[in-house]
Amino acid sequence: MHSIEKSIHRNIVKAFPKGLERVAPSLQIGVVQNGKKLAQLQFGQEYKYFDLASLTKILFSSSYLMHLVSQNTINWADRLSWFLPELDHKNISFKQVLTHTAGLASWHPYYKSLISLSEKEKWPWLLEKINQEKILKGPHKSLYSDLDFMLIALSLMALQEKSLLHCWRDLKKHYSPSRLHFCVNNKAKYTPSEYAPTENCKWRKRRLQGEVHDDNTW
Repeated sequence: MHSIEKSIHRNIVKAFPKGLERVAPSLQIGVVQNGKKLAQLQFGQEYKYFDLASLTKILFSSSYLMHLVSQNTINWADRLSWFLPELDHKNISFKQVLTHTAGLASWHPYYKSLISLSEKEKWPWLLEKINQEKILKGPHKSLYSDLDFMLIALSLMALQEKSLLHCWRDLKKHYSPSRLHFCVNNKAKYTPSEYAPTENCKWRKRRLQGEVHDDNTW
């Protein structure tokens, strides 16, 4: 074990004196600098796949928008309503939703209503709810908002005239590693037990493995 691995191991043991399993069933840590792997550690049970959760915003949404900018399909200053005419908030730009300065609320428990809707009803229903949102007055400060990325999803589907899944497949052809994947319709691509569990969900009444963790996205 190298010195940096010994240091990480010591700090993990110190941080969880009663054992890591009381917090999470598994932890993997990799350290890479200038293309050289300096450390690779694994604690607890070993799993092949981990839910990257909110990193989806970087791995898909932001990356896909950057791809479209590189092709001169969109510009950061473009307004979403140019591609999504049904959007009532006419002045929101791609730059604003990416920097969370559009002035929208941070989150709403939409899943409580979405769960009873058909697949065709869900996206129009979300757009209607976002249209009802009040934009914060005054200078727009950065406020993390899931609604911003819901608008990105709606805009991408309208712009590209295809589903998010097909947009992802287009992006993956160009950039993404083969092991990176989505569990479409919450169905695990591989055996569910190969995925690290994310939560004992109270409202879904089960331990989540190989399905989306985020309530609204589920």
